[in-house]
This record gives sequence, structure tokens and C-alpha cells, in this order.
Amino acid sequence: MPVENEDKSLVVKAIAQPAAFGAIVVKYENPLRSFIYRISGYTPPESDDVLQDIFVKVWINLQGYDHSFAFSTWLYRIARNATYDDLRKKKRNNQNTTHDETALGLLTDNHSLLDEIEQKANAVEVKKALGNLKSEYKDALILHYFEGKTLMEIAHILEKPKGTISTYLNRGRTALKQKLSHLNPIA
Repeated sequence: MPVENEDKSLVVKAIAQPAAFGAIVVKYENPLRSFIYRISGYTPPESDDVLQDIFVKVWINLQGYDHSFAFSTWLYRIARNATYDDLRKKKRNNQNTTHDETALGLLTDNHSLLDEIEQKANAVEVKKALGNLKSEYKDALILHYFEGKTLMEIAHILEKPKGTISTYLNRGRTALKQKLSHLNPIA
């Protein structure tokens, strides 16, 4: 069963049988926690607090879900909005985000220790650079490259036209390259 149909089936079950909502939580808990972490830089406990708020909002609004859109798109929009609401409350808008070193595929197998150390240093620079991008660019890049969302899904999540998302991705990549131009090329 395709993911979209599986998700819609989970929603129907959760509406009919509230105990079935747990299946939605189990399926999306880790991806959403990772998404929150990437866009906010929150610690795991802070991310979990936001995650709990997200699932409460999803539960409350589940009957209002529009089945013409992918459930994950609707869910990620709620997650993004809730995370930014929380960031505004904490006035942490300019904090750098942190990403694990696998985030941009910086570490691969069979590297010498010196290569690995250099790549870890580069990963820190990438984290800083990504965190310093405009939020529109950062969100589009994270959703596309880290969360695997399509342009259309990102457009629905960010509530922008598809062409605007393409622009955000292009400008975000360009800005990221400029911020990282001082690094050695990664092989």
C-alpha cells in the first residue's frame, strides 16, 4: 500500500478509534523530532516538548485534515508552525542549528583519521552556515535534502507557490556555497 494511502487509512482509523492514533505517533515521532531539531537547534528535551505540542494539535485537528493533500505534508506544516511559534516565544531566532555529521554525507567509510577529523570540522562549518541562512532558505533545504520532500510537498508545507520554493532552494544552495567557499572541496 502506498505511503499516502497508508497514512490516510491511519487517519480514518484514528478518527474512528482514538487508540489507533498511537500508530500515527509511532510512525512520525522520529522523523518529526529530527525535523524540529534541524530547524530549531533545540536540545532533545526541548524538541520533545515541541513534538508533544505538535501531536496534541494534530489530534485536536485530525477531523479537519483535508484528504486531498498528503498527510505528511499537513503534519509537517503543523510541525513547522509549532516549532517557529516556540522559537518566537523563546526569542531564539538567530541561534545556529546543529546537525549531525551525517547530515550532508560528509563522513563516508574508509577515510583516514585525519580525513575524518577534517570532515568533522567541515560538518561544524556546514551546520553554522545552514543555521545562518534566511529561514525560508533553511526550511526549504532541510525539507528537501534532509526530509526528502518534493517541491510540491514543500510548497504545501511552507504555503508558497512551487516556483517560490525552487527559488528558495536555488538561493539557499548559492548562499550555502558562498558561506562555505573557504572550505576545501569535499571528495
